[in-house]
Amino acid sequence: MTMSRKELREAFKEHPTILEALNKAWLSDGDWGEAVCPICSTKFKKSVPHHIYCSLRCRKISGRKKEKIEKGILNWQEIKVLREIYKQKVLSELKTSICEFCECEFEQHKRLKARFCGDFCRSAHRKYR
Repeated sequence: MTMSRKELREAFKEHPTILEALNKAWLSDGDWGEAVCPICSTKFKKSVPHHIYCSLRCRKISGRKKEKIEKGILNWQEIKVLREIYKQKVLSELKTSICEFCECEFEQHKRLKARFCGDFCRSAHRKYR
């Protein structure tokens, strides 16, 4: 025999501790907060506490991403998503450097050791050194 929530409230209205516990359980039923999908960057509501991806599609992309990248068989949507993820990663790892030729500031990845801001300054430095 199953009872509805309304019937359970009626049955336990003299027992406030049990009623409070039931209400807490009902409120948290399927509500584990929000998360951001690492593949498509959309916000979604978790239905279980260990959800990482917003959909089955994103979960499959993440599982086959490395394999597909190595084989080069990504479709245009997956390539677009991967480019956006890579762009966010690169933008978070920038440092400011000074060009040796024109002495202007430019940004580059923190691991690179570029001496010039572009091709023009590089070729000009070779001509006039």
